Amino acid sequence: MRCASCGAELVATRADLPFQLDDADSVTLRSVPILACETCPEILIDKAVMRMTDEILELMRRKSTITDAQRRELDRRLDDLEREGPVGLTWDEMEAKARSRRE
Repeated sequence: MRCASCGAELVATRADLPFQLDDADSVTLRSVPILACETCPEILIDKAVMRMTDEILELMRRKSTITDAQRRELDRRLDDLEREGPVGLTWDEMEAKARSRRE
């Protein structure tokens, strides 16, 4: 996959990403799977990873704890993502598929 900003190759890696919970609190999620550009600071986060990240952040905003069952489910989803890689189509693939249907 190519970077939308500079056209360089995107590589699968992990990063520690900071998020703002509210006006006073922030959190850094460690080792988040991302696609990072080899030449510029652009990154992409898979939709499944972003949904999981949103769930974690929402729980933290409510200051509730994650149950053991929820933690196991999150771990299972991360394991699936690591094993299968990002699933779905890139924007370019979707666009090409849509254009081919019109022809």
